[in-house]
This record gives sequence, C-alpha cells and structure tokens, in this order.
Amino acid sequence: MFRSSFKLRGKSFDYTIKYMNVSRMFMLPKPDSVHVSFVLGLDQPVRQGNTAYSFLVMQYDKEREVDDFAINLDDEELEKCKLQKVVNGEKLYAVMGQLFKHMTGKNVVTPCQDFKASNGYNCVRCSHKANDGFLYPLKKSFLFVNKPVMWIRYDDVLAVEFSRADSGFTQTRYFDLKIYRKGEGQPHDFQQMDRSEYNGLIEFIQKAGIRIRNLEGSGLGLGKRSRDDGSSPDGSPDLGDDLPSEDESDDEDYEDAGGADSSSDEDDADEEDEDAASDDEKEKKHKHKHRHHHHHHSHKKEKKRKS
Repeated sequence: MFRSSFKLRGKSFDYTIKYMNVSRMFMLPKPDSVHVSFVLGLDQPVRQGNTAYSFLVMQYDKEREVDDFAINLDDEELEKCKLQKVVNGEKLYAVMGQLFKHMTGKNVVTPCQDFKASNGYNCVRCSHKANDGFLYPLKKSFLFVNKPVMWIRYDDVLAVEFSRADSGFTQTRYFDLKIYRKGEGQPHDFQQMDRSEYNGLIEFIQKAGIRIRNLEGSGLGLGKRSRDDGSSPDGSPDLGDDLPSEDESDDEDYEDAGGADSSSDEDDADEEDEDAASDDEKEKKHKHKHRHHHHHHSHKKEKKRKS
C-alpha cells in the first residue's frame, strides 16, 4: 500500500490501483467460520485479457493476527484511522479494513444484522450461473460473492420472484430466487437455496419494501423459522469489535463519511451489472441511463395510470 495507490501482484498479473478508483467496500464473514472476504468495488475495472473486473475479492484468515506491523503514517492520520505506529495482536482483516477506509475515504460495509440465516450467519448459500457462492442481503443491497461478484441495490429492483414455492415446494429441499432489475428484461437467478431459508428471506425482503411477485399465489404463509431470529450458534462472527467505524452501526450500507463525495449514493443507483462489459460500454450505458432515468420512470407510471 502506498500514499495514493495500492498494488496487487500475482503469478500472471501486476496491477496498480488508485484509492480514488475504489467506490465501495464490503467486509463479509464466510459461513466456514474460518475466512473473511474483503470486497472492493472499482469505478474503472481492471482487465485481464478480454475480461473486465469491477470487483476485487481478498480473502483473510479470520483468526490471523499481525505482529510488528509497521504503518508509515503521521500521528494525525494514525489517530484518524484508530491505529498505532506499530500494530501487534490485531486481526489482519480488521487492520486492512481500517487502512483502506482511511486511504479511500469510504466506509466499509459489514453484514446487516436484521437478516440471519438458519446457520446464524448473514448470508444464504446458492448458485449463480453455475457458480457456487453466497448471497448477502445487506441493508440497502444484495451482494453475491465470489464469482462473479454481483451487487444489486434495492432501489434498482423492480420485483423478486420465488420459484418452486408452489405445489412442488414440499417435495424439494431447494428453491430459487429471481431478481428483476429496472430496465432489464431478464432476471438474475440465484438457485439452489435451502428451503430452511425461505421464510426468513421472504420476511426480510418484505421489510426492505421490495415487491414479491408471486407471494400470494404461492399459497404459503411465513410460518415459524427453525430457530429464533435473535439467536446465533457458537462461533457466529462479530466484526463490530475488530472493525471499529465512525458509523457505529455495523449493518449499514455505504453512507457518506467525512471527506467522501456526498453524491456517491446517487451515483451508485446507476451502476451496471458487474459482468464482463468493456469500460467504454459501461460508461455509455451510465451516461445514457443518467440522462433518461427520470423520463423512463415517468413514462412507466403514465402507462400504469392509463391501464
């Protein structure tokens, strides 16, 4: 890590990324109780061959601590990021989170404690495009990790739909979730969710104010969960103590914090899906959507009135 940028080095790549290119950050405990994923969202994707990556995922051992970890910052900056000149005995992922928060001026988003899966964690195991991963229902958005990382703001969601929740639901262990984004024809499918997560996920989505298309037609009530919502099994992660924040709530999505651009929440609403699209294509889409965003929604409302 340097004053204005950081470097990523691998066997087949070497990238230098400016802190100002980091648009959002997420610190997410994995249900294996061993690892923590640190996700960085980029305004300008990095490229490897013909593929553009708008998110970077770093994985840390949850229990790994730093020893004689020297930080080359002046006293004033160290006080701001709540770290010492030489750090000992602190969790590595927490130290990295604090450093990136200070260098980028962005908050680090941690899981929403309003959602608890049946295993006590804040995510649901599922697959997307044949890739196994975890869907995190955060306070203002869905985030799927690890491959491909997909970030969907609730403000951009037109509706969600549950499948296999009809007559066949009682014969299968799994259900699927389709998320329809505004302005997109095809939904994003998250498949093979365990049926034990069904009631809790519906309950959370309803509280988030997201429309569920087929809830009434499913013929299923919310029922009782297999465990009390407030409980969590032994070993359930708590990042709050290890990752202090100026925003004391550990279930908040990104909000403006000290020096961060106050327009960033509005800019986030126009983010495109983070698949392999080129920088030029994404920039054109962003400008086009920003120019016609108000007209598009006014037109849809007018059509609904006429019908």
